[in-house]
Amino acid sequence: MAKAKLPVIDVIRDIVTNKTAIKYRFSDTVRPVLIDLFTASAVLAVYKELSEENKSKVDEMIKTYDGFQKFSKFAFKSIY
Repeated sequence: MAKAKLPVIDVIRDIVTNKTAIKYRFSDTVRPVLIDLFTASAVLAVYKELSEENKSKVDEMIKTYDGFQKFSKFAFKSIY
């Protein structure tokens, strides 16, 4: 089920809390994209460590699928 109404970071928190995967429609995608638990966990772990200023920048960045992919890659590099 696509959850286009919630901000991406709230959807990511839901994924981690419920230990599931969710389809989400980004602002630049036609079809919903599946966000899995592994990716959501990495993104959320890095997001929690950011300053408030950087969190607001990331919130804007991950509204698009391209921005989400870039931040996901950064999160994986930072953690693993």
